[in-house]
Amino acid sequence: PPLRAVGLLGQENNLFPHMTASANIAFAARSAGLPRSDARAAGEAWMERIGLPGLGARRVHELSGGQRQRVALARALAARPDLMLLDEPFTSLDVEAAADARAVVREQLRETTTIVVSHSAADAVALADRLVIIEHGLITHDGTLDEVLGAPATSFARAVAASAGGA
Repeated sequence: PPLRAVGLLGQENNLFPHMTASANIAFAARSAGLPRSDARAAGEAWMERIGLPGLGARRVHELSGGQRQRVALARALAARPDLMLLDEPFTSLDVEAAADARAVVREQLRETTTIVVSHSAADAVALADRLVIIEHGLITHDGTLDEVLGAPATSFARAVAASAGGA
């Protein structure tokens, strides 16, 4: 596993409870090969980047659920994986924090192949270059965001397109 360079962020944040928020992020950066001092600096920089400046010294139990999710997202991204798998990464965030987190992830997507599993049309519109809609275990749509949302062939896809401001 250490050689795979795959990042995973599921619905559970799985932060290390004995570490501070920035130490959790630094752990990932250190695992990716950064020297200890650079990893510590990366942890603090990521705290700023995810909208939690000044909270890096807090332990996990001292953070809200949304704050913990942002720290987990930063930890996953700080590892600089070649492939990132995100499962409903923004569901525990309020609307503003989710929009900010999507922007951070979108910026990071330039460097990392990312697969996002989400029920949110907002996630699709903000993040997707390619959209795959799966209904009842089958792929019903696969194409660019414009292709899929511009010509939805099922009622589910039409609902997704409507909630995304498409068709």
